[in-house]
Amino acid sequence: MKLKRMTALLLAAVMALGLLAGCGKDNGEAQGDTIVYEPTYYKMDESLQGMGQACSDGTKMYFVGYVADKEQSYVDENGETQTYITNRDILCSSNLDGTGFQELTGYVRPTLPEGKEGSCSLNCLRVGPDGSIWVLESMYMYHYDLPENFDPSTDDNWNYYVDDGNRMFLRKLGADGSELLSVDVMSILAGEDSGAAADAGLGNGNGVSYYLNSFELDSEGNLYFCDDNGNLVVCDSQGQMLFKLQDDSIGNILVRLNDGRVACQTWGETSGLMPVDTAAKAWGETISVPNNANNFYAGSGDYLFYYDSGVDLMGVKADGSTEKLFSWLSSDVDSDNLNGVTVISFDKVVALSVDWSGEKADCELVSMDRTEVTPENQRTSLTLAVMNLDYDLKRQVLNFNRSNKQYRIDVVDYSQYNTEDDYSAGLTKLSTE
Repeated sequence: MKLKRMTALLLAAVMALGLLAGCGKDNGEAQGDTIVYEPTYYKMDESLQGMGQACSDGTKMYFVGYVADKEQSYVDENGETQTYITNRDILCSSNLDGTGFQELTGYVRPTLPEGKEGSCSLNCLRVGPDGSIWVLESMYMYHYDLPENFDPSTDDNWNYYVDDGNRMFLRKLGADGSELLSVDVMSILAGEDSGAAADAGLGNGNGVSYYLNSFELDSEGNLYFCDDNGNLVVCDSQGQMLFKLQDDSIGNILVRLNDGRVACQTWGETSGLMPVDTAAKAWGETISVPNNANNFYAGSGDYLFYYDSGVDLMGVKADGSTEKLFSWLSSDVDSDNLNGVTVISFDKVVALSVDWSGEKADCELVSMDRTEVTPENQRTSLTLAVMNLDYDLKRQVLNFNRSNKQYRIDVVDYSQYNTEDDYSAGLTKLSTE
């Protein structure tokens, strides 16, 4: 309790100092031109009830959209009939200003085999170097092995639940979403041919499962994916396996570098990204990354790759140096709402934003453009210091900054200065400043 009370007092003191400094007539930020990433929000099609997985090729956004489907009903505990509308998910595209929305009507989701129950989901989207759309889909299956004398009034079918495992597919799609190629990922993970998968009993009642949440393509169109056993598989553009690498330290996070190679996250002696050398069929030299690197994004220009620190969008150059592009919050963007973040260039970042806080999801495309702000167009900056910015306060700051043309609140979250060796480093820095 004493620590919490001291932290609160420190925050109050720093807030007061920040507000006094921010309200000064000659704010330091207003002495010359300032380079910022200015967000522009574009409303998406009104039919959308939400948006999911997304990616961009630099000219269009491709994404999973949720639209109204069927009216369903049920009888509540009071015996009254209640109705609601279910959603169905579709594959969509739009221009980078939200216009040109269309459903890719040729896209057909995989269906469960006869006699199976479960679900199908689209886990990841990517655009290939030839402009084709690739999707990673998973199918989770189960059934009930009910006895002949099963009585639902006295027994529960979950007592006879049988896990049938899962299946995963990589599919190449045309511009309208129609299938051009299908790759059975389970077969490749189990062995070099589909016969090995059959021998292993994948997807036919054995309950054998792999889980993949992402995949990647290099500049040659080769496919990369990792399983949860430390195996990295590389296939050609037709889904034929080229080679496999194994390292127990790798995860299933992949990122395309600015030179077209693909790297895999590793938590070995040196945590970082390990590029794949396709010519040598071996790992390249590990690229170290900071411990606070969360999400990785494909590189472009002078940057090998980009990552999200949880506060800032950072770029990593070939010499290992890092550079901050911008702070999400200082750019009036709630990074928790984003899908399909794509750094098109050093000057432009695009993503889809879905705000679920209202009665209806607020679906927008946000384009962040590097802009020079002249002194006469700058707002007076108020500084707010916090430890671990909470959701409600962040929303209030964002709402204020997006609606106020004269003032803005810049948040400094001191928790970013905590380290693995010192979890109170941020609080120490806050107290001394």
